[in-house]
Amino acid sequence: MLDLVHAGGLVGTSLQETRSVKEFLDLLKAIIVPDDFHLQTLQDRQVVDVEGTIRPGEYIVVWLAQKYRCSTMLTFRKEAALLRGTPSGKKRKLSTTDSPEGGRCRRDDSKESAGFKSRLIARDKGCVVCMAQNQDYDSMYLYEVDSEMFIGAHIFALQYYDLWDRREYSQIVVDPYSAAGVSTSSTNRQNTDTRRMNSIDNGLLLCVKHHIQFEAHLFSIHPDTHIVTSFHPRTRYINGLTITQPWSNGNTRYPPPHSTLLKDHFTSSIADGYEDEIREQSTIAV
Repeated sequence: MLDLVHAGGLVGTSLQETRSVKEFLDLLKAIIVPDDFHLQTLQDRQVVDVEGTIRPGEYIVVWLAQKYRCSTMLTFRKEAALLRGTPSGKKRKLSTTDSPEGGRCRRDDSKESAGFKSRLIARDKGCVVCMAQNQDYDSMYLYEVDSEMFIGAHIFALQYYDLWDRREYSQIVVDPYSAAGVSTSSTNRQNTDTRRMNSIDNGLLLCVKHHIQFEAHLFSIHPDTHIVTSFHPRTRYINGLTITQPWSNGNTRYPPPHSTLLKDHFTSSIADGYEDEIREQSTIAV
């Protein structure tokens, strides 16, 4: 794809020349340190204007320290480094009630997962991305037959349950129906998901298309502004879209996505295409 941006192993996209230089730099600064750098064209070493749009071509990343002949070590911020720790080809899988060694499936098909989707339907009413595009009727969950058209998407993916445990995220979610031992239905069946990864704090209701794209990190939602950032030309049409539905419910029984979990997905989306080898002066091919 001519649109891709390579910085050593760092990969981004110009969104077919619709992404600004400032936005591209801000995404890099979210995951690497030091962050006092700018872009120069590779061929003539001209500084790239941050007010402009990044265009196809080759660039280098230059740090302020390099102007004074100081050595610079490029490193990933802690949260990005942790998320890069599980190779994409070796993602471990899970049933949320199993021990880490017992995980077997990528998605949790347990009753807790079914309850997770039902609560997301109650909170979000439909695909939160489609609804933000004002496709209200077609994007809403209205009939039982609509079930196959919508998926309860986990913001923090189930296969990273070991990282979830290390960060003690079960302590930050507040979905009252996800607590172990709580009755989750009129039949008084008790919840057994001790990790609470099926809390709706960790979820969004999405249509099939947007679920595939969200899971593949082709787009993410900023944890503070709730604005969509696209990481692939395929999703450039939703770049800059503001997601509102999960935060408009106001019912404490259906809490919105947790900002910490959204931040992890956002950071992971930036770092997702990045390879292991990063050079001090990284060449970027846009």
